[in-house]
Amino acid sequence: MYGLTLFVFHERGRRTQEAVKKYFEDVMKKIYLHSDGAPIYKCYDVGELIQRIACLVHMRRPFFKLKDFSEDAMTMLRQFEAVSREDKLIKAKFSDPVEIRWERVLRIGPMFNDMKSYLDKLSKNLEKDEEPELLKAVNYALTEYPCMLRCLEDGSLDLSNNVCERQIRRIAKYRNNSYFVGSPEAGVRFARLMSHFANIRKHNLDSVGYLCDVFRRIKNTAKDKLVDLIAHRWRPTTGAVWA
Repeated sequence: MYGLTLFVFHERGRRTQEAVKKYFEDVMKKIYLHSDGAPIYKCYDVGELIQRIACLVHMRRPFFKLKDFSEDAMTMLRQFEAVSREDKLIKAKFSDPVEIRWERVLRIGPMFNDMKSYLDKLSKNLEKDEEPELLKAVNYALTEYPCMLRCLEDGSLDLSNNVCERQIRRIAKYRNNSYFVGSPEAGVRFARLMSHFANIRKHNLDSVGYLCDVFRRIKNTAKDKLVDLIAHRWRPTTGAVWA
């Protein structure tokens, strides 16, 4: 909703379920967590306050790798692409989340049902020894399917977590160097810096001009007004930012 990114550094950068739970410990109202099927997020598959949504792209990816070797994989790939195409058509015509939700229920809901029926069929008929990779892809999709259906509950939700994937790509590329930030405290500062730069890019701001203006104003800004200096709310002053 705000177009913001937040990176966190938890206990020497460990990517664990404990880190995920720590991040969400203060949540007081219902939210959706959009993720792939990594085990660290599975605690929210059946949550009520925090509900996980699966990613259609991650469900599709294993079938894409097998499309040249399996007609069944190709069939599943066509179904995934049909869902994505239909969702794009819906979003092109409607902007109100309520309308998008109803259109998804009417148009994409039946497509999900057809997808589930085909996955069930493959799960029953495939032999593990003959097509282990395809069976693995089918089982992953079936496991993720209940969480995928949650995208029908709210029209403001996406069918994939591509927004997060794009933002975290720079961190992933820098991961090996990130092991040498110096200390846990430096890791926290690094996460904060990366968060700021991600938001600067997201809101198409000039990084030098923005940071110079913020550094100039931050000392004389009241604590309750500091939020106005974050990228999504920042507005340049009339004076030169280099002053």
